[in-house]
Amino acid sequence: MRRHATRVLTLEFRAKRVGTESNPAAPVYVKVVETTALTDVVEVELTLPAGAYTVQAKANHWLRGEMAVVSSVPWIFAAPTGATKVTVYWDEVAGATGYRVRWGTVSGSYPHRSAVLPADARQWSITGLVTEQTYYVVVQAEYNGLWGPPSEEDSAVPHVGAIPWDSGDAPAILRAVRNIIGGVPHGELFVLGPDQNYYLEDANGSARSSLPPGYYDAKNGLLYYSDGTVVPITTSQQNELQNEGSGPYRRVRTKSDINAKGATGLFYLPPPIFYNQPYIFVSGSHVNGGKWDAPCIYFGIKSKNADREGGIMFHPAGRRNVPYNRWMPFLAPDVQNNREKNPILGGFSYPTNHIRYEGTYGVGLLVRISFGELLSGKTKAVALFVFAYDAAGPVIWRNVFVGYSRTITGQATVRRVISIAQKLSEEEKKRGYVKTGSFVRNIGVGCVDQNWLIVPVMVLRNSQWVEWTQELTDQAGVFPGGSPPVVRVQEIDRFTYEIVSIEL
Repeated sequence: MRRHATRVLTLEFRAKRVGTESNPAAPVYVKVVETTALTDVVEVELTLPAGAYTVQAKANHWLRGEMAVVSSVPWIFAAPTGATKVTVYWDEVAGATGYRVRWGTVSGSYPHRSAVLPADARQWSITGLVTEQTYYVVVQAEYNGLWGPPSEEDSAVPHVGAIPWDSGDAPAILRAVRNIIGGVPHGELFVLGPDQNYYLEDANGSARSSLPPGYYDAKNGLLYYSDGTVVPITTSQQNELQNEGSGPYRRVRTKSDINAKGATGLFYLPPPIFYNQPYIFVSGSHVNGGKWDAPCIYFGIKSKNADREGGIMFHPAGRRNVPYNRWMPFLAPDVQNNREKNPILGGFSYPTNHIRYEGTYGVGLLVRISFGELLSGKTKAVALFVFAYDAAGPVIWRNVFVGYSRTITGQATVRRVISIAQKLSEEEKKRGYVKTGSFVRNIGVGCVDQNWLIVPVMVLRNSQWVEWTQELTDQAGVFPGGSPPVVRVQEIDRFTYEIVSIEL
């Protein structure tokens, strides 16, 4: 019997961004495959960052010609901006020479399209639409007449009272938000638009826009503030309780079939020191430039197409030269998308965003955190309400944060997290946390202690607020486990009232 040798053909594909072909320092993306197929067609998948590329192929020798390819637009957002108008926003595709917006009233079908928009376009308004009709939208990037694939689809419903994001008019935008959520005193409302403009006002109602206070990188779980501050947040979007490489935490999550779309809770924060007993401490060796231990209390809401987080974080006196301890609200309105940077609300350097947390013989604070969508998601906005009370009851501080967010689709889950988030090295991430000596003790969830129950933690289900009970809970636990425990949970009424301590 004669045996024939099988011929193996090696194929090499190389891609460089358009305009960098002759630059030897520019990144080159390479994919090498081997085939024994007796066919002229070989399918190869080469994953590239968003952009326009020149692609070459070689099989023993460089094949004739070059081909330009354009990737899809990495992020788009369609927002209702009027009774008959939807405005579409998108991120840049490097090297693109133009864009077009396509839309229709049926998902997956886009019979209407805009003219070719310039390379620097990042938004476009579709006008003359039917109010209360859902429109589905995609964006395509162009390179000299060659169109890339459509972006992911987004949708929006034009309606009366929509927030006029496209106007850039700070007073009008803040006024529209107030019409939706109710009266908020001047100086206590902070709003982030899909164009990444940040809208705020002083106590006299004088409104202005600015750059966002910072950005959230969902890949590494870090908040990057405009003053250079880098703060970790426990990245807890994963389904299972596990080492997430970002410090110890307690997490409780609702069942997906109850489709919870919001959460509210009153948290008790003991005073920093009470009769010489410290209740919160961030190790001095990790205050500036070190691990940036950051105690956090927050809610997260996740659905098939969206994930957002909002709550408060603690920073000790001396961090970034602020002379007092403070808890500071933060809102990351969209942490599940393809953007490299996700704008956040809550300014690290804004004193109006600081809940001062001082006193040796105080009685601590009660902080109400409420988080969820506005107007059943039609506005495509999410809101974080934070109110701080002293133990006697009066409100001593309050702020409201509103940001754009994709509407929840399908079933949603709500998670509650108490953590000491840590900025870890790659080696430390393998363990998931590092001993620093930092701690938080006796943070009350819906209660102060076993004898003083305040109000239960609740979730928004079927447009009704209901107690967060064991029957609604899918998963709860702590990381890390083991003994002696780093995280301790004293359950008063599972999972409605509890007391959490974390000691590193």
